[in-house]
Amino acid sequence: MPLAESPVPEKPTVGEATRWAAGLLCRAGCDSPLLDAELLLAHVLSVGRGALLTHSQEALPAEAFDAFCSLVRRRVDRVPLAWLTGERAFYDVSLAVRPGVLVPRPETELLVEQVLAWCQCSPVGALRIADVGT
Repeated sequence: MPLAESPVPEKPTVGEATRWAAGLLCRAGCDSPLLDAELLLAHVLSVGRGALLTHSQEALPAEAFDAFCSLVRRRVDRVPLAWLTGERAFYDVSLAVRPGVLVPRPETELLVEQVLAWCQCSPVGALRIADVGT
């Protein structure tokens, strides 16, 4: 979907840019459009998501908005969010991610939690666990 189909103010605020991108991502069928928009804008601005709320009325610099639009366009094209930001949180660790790298899924975190719970029921020293393929 072309970005031109979703007009945005010429000099949007942080909040306006976020809402615009979330609407575009929603129409593109993204599962978490607001979260994706916030994470992309926070990445562009090098701030945490909370800063977007506290600075929502501030004008977004033109160069930041251009970079944000580029990332939103790629996200609309279904490029994984982790590839766009270059990182993915996994089990309290931030992993570097780039194209060609498998993006850790939430189900994998659940699997780790279940294995750790299972390990607690086993006698000490009775287990050998190998992480193969990472």
